[in-house]
Amino acid sequence: MSKAYGPTPGLAEKQSQQVFRALVRALSYPGRLESFPARSLRQAFRLIGLTLVDGNVGVWAPSWLLLDLRGQDPRPVALEAADFVFAEQLESLPAGPDSLLALKRGTHLEPEAGATLILGAPLGQGSPVLLRGPGIAGEIQLAVGLPSLFWQLRSQILAYPLGVDILLTDGPQVVGLPRSVEVGGWAMS
Repeated sequence: MSKAYGPTPGLAEKQSQQVFRALVRALSYPGRLESFPARSLRQAFRLIGLTLVDGNVGVWAPSWLLLDLRGQDPRPVALEAADFVFAEQLESLPAGPDSLLALKRGTHLEPEAGATLILGAPLGQGSPVLLRGPGIAGEIQLAVGLPSLFWQLRSQILAYPLGVDILLTDGPQVVGLPRSVEVGGWAMS
């Protein structure tokens, strides 16, 4: 019997792999709540940041998170230039919900250059919306405590393949809303 040689992943690397897999599943199966190894929203933000952020990407985030990620060499940028935007709630964005209109959406030559918004939101609460699109068999309902204005603004920043990918988290759970997913059933107010 032969032994495998090579580096053994440490605890931080194993945790980063676990977080990455949860994020990939969340975006692959939109609307499905994925368990996340965090007890709080701030811990979820730290884990996502440690997994996704390095010196090659622009980040807009609360100052506490930028300090926590300093070992990752985060590159703080203006909201309009950010590859990753971390907001604990819609109101914590510079212009509140209207800030969604300023996020990068990519170009026709580089649609992948659109931003990813990581947003704190109460999952399993509020009026459900209907999701349709790739990764969803038929339709799926998602209850999340976000105002109808959020859904309205999201629809304005999407012109597939251009748009913004969104990860919603309450800490212990994460759900993905890739730009390819249509959201309906929210009431205009």
